Amino acid sequence: MRKQFDELEIQAAAYLSSHNHTQKEIADFLSLSQPVVSRVVKRAREEGYLKETGPEFVRTNISEQRMLEIQARIAPRKLANELNEFAIKNDLPFIPAVRVFPTPYLSSSKETFTLRTEDFGRVAAGYAAELLLRSRGCVGVSWGTTVANLATGISANCRVAARKPNPIMFVPLCGEPLGLTGTHFSASTLAAKLDGVLNGGTTHSHSLAAVPALIPKTFSTNEISIIRKLIGHVEAYKKIFAGASRRNIHEEPLIDKLDTILASVGAAETTLGWGHDELGRTAGFNRSDLKELIIGDISGVLIPKPKLRDADKKKLIRIEERWTGIREDHIRNCALRAKRDKTTGVIVSTIGRNKAAIVLECVKRGLINHLLIDQDLADELVRLLGN
Repeated sequence: MRKQFDELEIQAAAYLSSHNHTQKEIADFLSLSQPVVSRVVKRAREEGYLKETGPEFVRTNISEQRMLEIQARIAPRKLANELNEFAIKNDLPFIPAVRVFPTPYLSSSKETFTLRTEDFGRVAAGYAAELLLRSRGCVGVSWGTTVANLATGISANCRVAARKPNPIMFVPLCGEPLGLTGTHFSASTLAAKLDGVLNGGTTHSHSLAAVPALIPKTFSTNEISIIRKLIGHVEAYKKIFAGASRRNIHEEPLIDKLDTILASVGAAETTLGWGHDELGRTAGFNRSDLKELIIGDISGVLIPKPKLRDADKKKLIRIEERWTGIREDHIRNCALRAKRDKTTGVIVSTIGRNKAAIVLECVKRGLINHLLIDQDLADELVRLLGN
């Protein structure tokens, strides 16, 4: 039986416990047995790192350097080492901070994958909330089930005080699908949900509910131009992507002020797979053809495969010119500002080994500051990086 515990180990256990992780999950993070974790958490309470109620992590006497050491203690070391080698090889200016969350190893069937995303949203919620609350004022919110489950997890499991004196502005990064699917996974809905949880109200978020995410393929070039002109008159869209003008003073677009983006990625076979592929049908693309052209997407931004033929590039351009949301340069600029200004930057939250290729490509393109993943994806990333 272990008699002695390392102080860093005790603090890390307290930190994880404050994020509502079970003792088994803490054991997985710290590579300890569950009985040992029980005693470590008890010590954390005795030493004042963890309040009895909450539980709440007490940071009073913990420096920023020590917090970095705690983060490093619970980071996946092998994956971090492989990413460092990847950065050196590709001359990257930075790599993401990675957090791997233990979730049940289930099959990839639709039913069990839904359970996996729900469980992931619960266990990753505390850390995601911590990252969001570091924002200096403006957070971009993507769409999708993973982001939705994170928002639900934050709402259900995180004890956070509403930032009423200094509220965060939550900005949707794309419009709505044109179809029958409910919009509870939409960027506008999730921006409002996070506003309610972290600000205590819904007056500090915008909505793009009047804006289609993709202009349908059936519209001609001239019609697309007219639709874009109409969208440009939607007040929220103007503020986000063009900037507002008041008393002859032009304000910078919110998309250029983002210090944080909460995003997810999609594999090639599920890119823009809203609902029962309604967005794909709206866009008029054949999914089997599209997967031959792209590695995947981040927040709806298509990431092409290398060395595409000119004809294939034109196919992608025809889809991209009808996309009304965020662009790759917006994401990259947010990531670079975060590196420069020491803000949160781009948080990518995703699970499943089929996302490994798109995650690595986004890392290579400098689009991710924080990567929140499950063990399944972490194992596949290590495998790919090791080849």
